[in-house]
Amino acid sequence: MGSQDEGGVIRTVGILGAGKFGLALARLALAASYRVLVAGSGDPEGIASRVDALAHGAEPIAAVEVIRADVVILALPFGTHGSLPVAGLRDKLVVDAMNRGWDADGTDRELTCHRSSSEMVQAQLSGARLVKALNHVGYHELEDDALPVGARGRKGMAMAGDNPRDLDTVGAMITALGFDPVVVGPLKDGARFEPGTEAFGARASAEELRALLDRPGRGRVVPRAGRTDGAPDAV
Repeated sequence: MGSQDEGGVIRTVGILGAGKFGLALARLALAASYRVLVAGSGDPEGIASRVDALAHGAEPIAAVEVIRADVVILALPFGTHGSLPVAGLRDKLVVDAMNRGWDADGTDRELTCHRSSSEMVQAQLSGARLVKALNHVGYHELEDDALPVGARGRKGMAMAGDNPRDLDTVGAMITALGFDPVVVGPLKDGARFEPGTEAFGARASAEELRALLDRPGRGRVVPRAGRTDGAPDAV
């Protein structure tokens, strides 16, 4: 498969993160006929056998090479976002699937003052076209719940971003992966499906997910330890 064309079609998916979540994403993307590149935190030879065993067909690469993909999915622990290859991701379509864990990452003032984690990532990745998505389900549910278009029981997947065209592009990928995309709003509204919200961890249809997101207090994020396994557990 080639590069992204002028119509915003994704052909190659790059995944930064070779943990359980990243490789579950890789398997879904391979099943949807995408070319898949997977990068860990070090030499690609260090993850080659793991990638071959758990996502056969995906290509292990160095993190700096992930810019060859049409879209880059951040499947890393949130605390590592400060070490991302910033220059290489400028102008790149990037999906933030990371979750900030209150227990692991503390109660940063920026978030307790209602700044979403994706706004923090966007500030780090100046120039990247960021979409928040794929973060509110765990890696087991990600594969268990993926279903063909129109299948009974198909689940919704929340998305937030500032560029409508990029939301359309990522939405098409999410559709191919087995979920119905639900556009929540601009990037700051990613806070509405972060850990501590009612939508986080909900295995719901698109209609049910919209109803959860539309309830009063939907944007409230409560600092607490708890399940954040929509994010990966290893790089």
